[in-house]
Amino acid sequence: MLFLVDEAVVLGPILRSFPEFNRFYNEERQKRVGFIRWFRDFEMPDGLLAYASYPECAVYYGKSPMSFEDAHIVAHEIMHLIRYQENDLLEIRYRPDIFDLAFKLTNMLEDPIVELFLQKNYNFDLRISYLSAIDYCRKSIDKEIEDDLSRLINGIDLANYMLRWKLIDNLEAQNKWSSYLEFYKELRPHSYEIADQIVHIVWIYGGAHGAEIIEKQEKIVARMIDLYQLQNVIFIK
Repeated sequence: MLFLVDEAVVLGPILRSFPEFNRFYNEERQKRVGFIRWFRDFEMPDGLLAYASYPECAVYYGKSPMSFEDAHIVAHEIMHLIRYQENDLLEIRYRPDIFDLAFKLTNMLEDPIVELFLQKNYNFDLRISYLSAIDYCRKSIDKEIEDDLSRLINGIDLANYMLRWKLIDNLEAQNKWSSYLEFYKELRPHSYEIADQIVHIVWIYGGAHGAEIIEKQEKIVARMIDLYQLQNVIFIK
């Protein structure tokens, strides 16, 4: 069930409560992106707090944003829309039945770039949502599925977080992340191996925190297409 909500209603509480988001809103949202449609999604999947829909310039969120974690997530989704409108996103075409793979791949390319921007320019504390994600995954993650596509999707998703956690320099938080990785590796060894491979590909063609330049992203995806035999399902040209 979806409800269209006015932006002032969605963002008013966090604009009043969090100076980091207030400055981000004034300097990025108002100056770099036009009208955004906001939808309250009462059937948001577990573990997903919000997501952006590029063509319709919309943000879907699961609960009324109130906390600092929500402020971070909302800023993150707005940045995705900004990068899309400014033509900074690599266009990935895909076979309709592998939407989940293409969705995770796009996120893996974009999320580390967005997070670095928010941390560097607006002092968002990424640890809050990252540690929350660890807690959720420990309670909900299942053992490894045996089919190759599921393993690849899970590996891409984990690689996304591996890249993003490179932004955290807090020792206590990093210890918790290392502990989670050991937990994940035990539960899903094949997906973990894929994630490790992908991170190395990203480092080679992009850098420690991903590749902001589209040409470098193309090289990353091209290498993944070759390595995981995706020639008939993912297309970048």
